[in-house]
Amino acid sequence: MLFWSLALVVTLIACAALYYAGAGRRVNASTEAVDTPEISHLKLQLREIDADAASGRLAAAEAVAAKAELARELLRLKQVPAGPTSERLPRQLLVGAAVAATAVLTIGVYAALGRPELPAAPLASRADLPPAEITLESAVAQIELQLEKTPEDLRGWTVIAPAYMQLGRFADAAKALRR
Repeated sequence: MLFWSLALVVTLIACAALYYAGAGRRVNASTEAVDTPEISHLKLQLREIDADAASGRLAAAEAVAAKAELARELLRLKQVPAGPTSERLPRQLLVGAAVAATAVLTIGVYAALGRPELPAAPLASRADLPPAEITLESAVAQIELQLEKTPEDLRGWTVIAPAYMQLGRFADAAKALRR
């Protein structure tokens, strides 16, 4: 039960990350294309500040301060959530459905194929692993033992012949190739 609880928590975290990444964010989408009345007003104020600075009615420091205030106002306007529009709602529904399908598919596949009830099997204690270091001589010795048991094994003879040649045992390699 502990495993399933942990798996559920990890799946929920992954789904939340997927939803956050895809829900309300647009990549490389220009919001400047459609000017709202507030943004048009701020652009007009920016042009007036530039005109006043060019005519000398505003000092350079005052013009910079006024532009900074306009930038802060623009940031405040952009931070106000626009609410679900007809364009954003289908996208959010699509992302939500994709996240839910991912979670259901992940848990379903693991429930069908996974085996959490098996005991832990650390890699070092597994018996089916080959030895950490095997030399050509020990491999040849193992193949020779196998060939003593089954001398008709054509595959064994074709494997051992190049190994004999590598070791410089040319007579044995010739015998193996003849077999």
